[in-house]
Amino acid sequence: MLRTGLLHDGTPGRSPESTYAATAAMLRGLDRPVALLFDDLQWADQMLLDGIAHVATALEKDRVLLLCSGRVETTVDLALAPLSTVEAHELAAGLLELQLHGPDLLTRVIERAEGNPLYLEQLLAMLEEGADADELPATVNAVLAARIDALRPAERTTLCAAAVIGRQFVPARVEALSDTVAPLAELVRRGLIEPVRGQDGCYRFSSGLLREVTYRGISKRRRADWHERLADTPGTGIATEGHHFEQAYLHRHELGLRDERTEILRSRAALALTEAARTALARADLSWSADLGQRALRLSTKDDLWWKAAAQSLGETWLATGRTVDGDQLLREVMAAAGDDQRAYAHAKLQLAALHPESGVGSAAEIATEALPVFQAAQDNLGLARAYVRLGQEQQTLGSYRKADDLLEAALQHSVVAKAAPERATALGAIGISLWQGPTPATEAVRQCQDLLVRYGSDHDIVVLTLNYPLANLFALQGLDTEAQECLNTANRFARDLGYAEAAAFVPLFTAGVEALAGRWEKAEMLLREAIAQCQATGNAGLLINASRDLARVLVRNGKRPDPTLLDGGDDFPPAEAADHLGARAITETDARLAVQLARAAVAAAETTDSPITRATAYLDLAQACRSAGVPSTAAKRAAEWFGRKGHVVGCQAAAAIGAV
Repeated sequence: MLRTGLLHDGTPGRSPESTYAATAAMLRGLDRPVALLFDDLQWADQMLLDGIAHVATALEKDRVLLLCSGRVETTVDLALAPLSTVEAHELAAGLLELQLHGPDLLTRVIERAEGNPLYLEQLLAMLEEGADADELPATVNAVLAARIDALRPAERTTLCAAAVIGRQFVPARVEALSDTVAPLAELVRRGLIEPVRGQDGCYRFSSGLLREVTYRGISKRRRADWHERLADTPGTGIATEGHHFEQAYLHRHELGLRDERTEILRSRAALALTEAARTALARADLSWSADLGQRALRLSTKDDLWWKAAAQSLGETWLATGRTVDGDQLLREVMAAAGDDQRAYAHAKLQLAALHPESGVGSAAEIATEALPVFQAAQDNLGLARAYVRLGQEQQTLGSYRKADDLLEAALQHSVVAKAAPERATALGAIGISLWQGPTPATEAVRQCQDLLVRYGSDHDIVVLTLNYPLANLFALQGLDTEAQECLNTANRFARDLGYAEAAAFVPLFTAGVEALAGRWEKAEMLLREAIAQCQATGNAGLLINASRDLARVLVRNGKRPDPTLLDGGDDFPPAEAADHLGARAITETDARLAVQLARAAVAAAETTDSPITRATAYLDLAQACRSAGVPSTAAKRAAEWFGRKGHVVGCQAAAAIGAV
């Protein structure tokens, strides 16, 4: 799967969501029925359970069977009856030489197992190892513990060291923990561990329960020592390093050890987890970033030097995933704790304004202007990327797409240097919006969007998402519906996978634009109402008014009368938005004279922009208002001219239809 899917483009380190999507795609591509087994689900975290659900949903119409098993409370409840006596004898026949044991003895063991295949397997293994049938343990855990205790000291030490490493391990890591390592062949022969197929030199415990029982049998002091040693092993990844330091600290803390060494372990664990969380956030891996960040904060206090970095990262992640209240509070705490640290304050305030516009700290553009000198002085590429992209987006709301281009290009370059995937995607998405709405002709804009996808999209799913939506609309305005739908399908798939809360609103909003350009008014209306509901639920006022305007236009085009309150919300908008808002009000206004006045005001606002689409739409609104009022006008002709400059085929057709009446 890795060779043909996840690593096909040579890019490791994809997000869990991408892994699940690739798994579904790989299984769907197999030309045969497939059964996929998920065992020991009691050990699965929510991220894996979500992934299983994702794969199941993606493959619900394919010839793929997902089998999930686990103990106690699991998300998947699969009730299995105990083995019958006949089935138990059949299992036993495959596990040991029956002729070496009397039938009465075998019957007693099968009765003791009570139809539990794992218990039976372990009891039979104990018999093979010479245990007395009259002294067999009464539970599976006790059987496993007894089998471990029966090992020779070197074998037991080897198994324990492997348990600290994890369910899967390589001999070299085991040897790094203990000087008395036994050959693994005997542990394999006993069925305690097994080679991992397809991975030479790699082994795994035969069951998760066996690894758990082995791990619990190690003293906390030894666990702490071994975890610390693993964390310090060269080549250990930062997240794994954080995990081992975290476990080392927790075990010493549980033992009541409050010495300097324990404190150092706490610090090293928190620092490593913080760095790993920030790295995950920079890759747009939100679920993993949130998990790491919460663990880092649990090990930290506000007096720790790294606390601001840990809290900043987690606060941003929470805002991005829709935990608005928690994220807002955490970033405000960073601002309050920043003191003389201007960079920390600037980052927290800017992200709070950008990711939570209703926070009341000011507009993102205003705060970006304040923060820019701070980031420039510190040569902070991440901060510069964030500031320039917000300034570029402000120019877009003014309708100054040419001015926005330089700012967004600067944001893109700084994001590349900072290796920050979310900022890179935001900059590229904004560039895509400029190509869509700005003066670049549609055919050239499509070419540039596709070039950007080739340059930046191969190793960043979020870039594929943010560029495909404007690209879909560029195809749609040219009347190329098939190409537009292909872009939407790609973008929507990644939007589901990446976990950004804002996607719940902008996905139906962008999709509705394509549907409206294709004249599928009912579907566009449904999508826009979905977008409005999402905006209201999340408090996204900016997207809410955009969706409301689009809905008003769709309703009018479909011969329906919009709710009079749909366009409530004031008229204090920058030029590009003012033109759209006034135009939408004009075509929904029942007073013909007032409608013409509103439409002319929309044209005046549009004329201050460099957007052919904004200008053409304003003239089209004026043409419609004048027609309804019986006022002669050349507005339809002007609309056609501006649509023509953009290469907006659908717009030209609409202008021609109004002009012909």
